[in-house]
Amino acid sequence: MSRCQEDHRTAGKKGNGGSYAASAAEARAEIIAMIPKGSKVYRCGSMTAVYMDLWPEIAKIPGVEIIDPFRPGLSFEDSIEPRRQGLLADLMITSTNAITLDGNWSISTDWGTGYRP
Repeated sequence: MSRCQEDHRTAGKKGNGGSYAASAAEARAEIIAMIPKGSKVYRCGSMTAVYMDLWPEIAKIPGVEIIDPFRPGLSFEDSIEPRRQGLLADLMITSTNAITLDGNWSISTDWGTGYRP
């Protein structure tokens, strides 16, 4: 069993659901399968989702609305409303900064502003 698989099992024991994917393509397919048609999906600032080409695949799901405060050319001021709309989305896609050995998740809560206290 790999270290990633062991960490996933530890997180599951703490009530944090998840799964292990051996590749970005496998993870992408698993995520896409979880998104119902017609959902509103909020895009957080996860570069992992960007690098695995997740957003173009989500856009192909019929009826899905992507709430994206990171659209090119959108000023910070104009990104505030999509961020508010994201609070009411059906799904929010983000990533964790780290998973500790005892199954805790580390997530930045700066809402994509780059603020790290």
